[in-house]
Amino acid sequence: MCAELPPGAHSSLTYPVPAQELANVMLRRHRREQHCDPRSIALLSRLGIRPEAICLEVGAGLGGLARWMAAALVPRGFVRATEVRPELVKLASSQAPSNVGVSQHDIVREPLPERSYDLIHARFVLEHLPERDAVLTALAAHLSPGGWLVIEDALIVPGLIEGPEPFAAVMTSFASNRAGLGSDYAWASGLPGGFKRLGLADISVQRVADVFASGSGLGVFWAAVLHQDRCAVGASGHAAGRLVDEVLALLCNGSAWFVGPQVIQCAGRREDVTRQEDRT
Repeated sequence: MCAELPPGAHSSLTYPVPAQELANVMLRRHRREQHCDPRSIALLSRLGIRPEAICLEVGAGLGGLARWMAAALVPRGFVRATEVRPELVKLASSQAPSNVGVSQHDIVREPLPERSYDLIHARFVLEHLPERDAVLTALAAHLSPGGWLVIEDALIVPGLIEGPEPFAAVMTSFASNRAGLGSDYAWASGLPGGFKRLGLADISVQRVADVFASGSGLGVFWAAVLHQDRCAVGASGHAAGRLVDEVLALLCNGSAWFVGPQVIQCAGRREDVTRQEDRT
């Protein structure tokens, strides 16, 4: 196990953020949620969700978005927040208001509760699941008439990543390594077609690029992720170790700007047949 950044492997490189923090899963999630929650909130706020709606948040992480849903989006409704990692379930449960239920759940191996939801949201979840297409189908099947499905996943493909030259090469190598573990960072580009095949209506899609600076929260997040990836596969399975070190240093310290992975936000609604019949 590789728990620390390379200690003095190249003394000219500096990592101003403590290695213990970079290795901390909770901190990484906190940094990413801080960055991504406002974008998700803006999208969900536009859907016209009823205050008494029943929602499902898949892969709730630290639970911040589920808590926002409960307080601002569905104050008279209920949010079921699921997470596969027990330590995150414990943390999210400790902060959950009365209209949020947090439970440990494996979206691949365990069936969803036999009920329907007015909103189902998953962010950075399906991209990691080899069974992602089957999961997407199952989620759509649990929508109430008129209910919304919202999926947000990352897109890492050559040509979209910009920044100092080593960054694009290392990010492309990272995506390739994760593909060997079942992740697919190109899959999100097919979400609109997948929603259409599932019969969803009012489909909308946005592609958003993350632009960030050295030393920013997102810069440190990606440094931690790339470091973890290098530790998992070994330098021989990644880009050259020296190249990775250069990128870690640039992400943590310096004056560079990066265009990181893009995020596909796709929303679609299950048609309410009863309302259509009423209009006719």
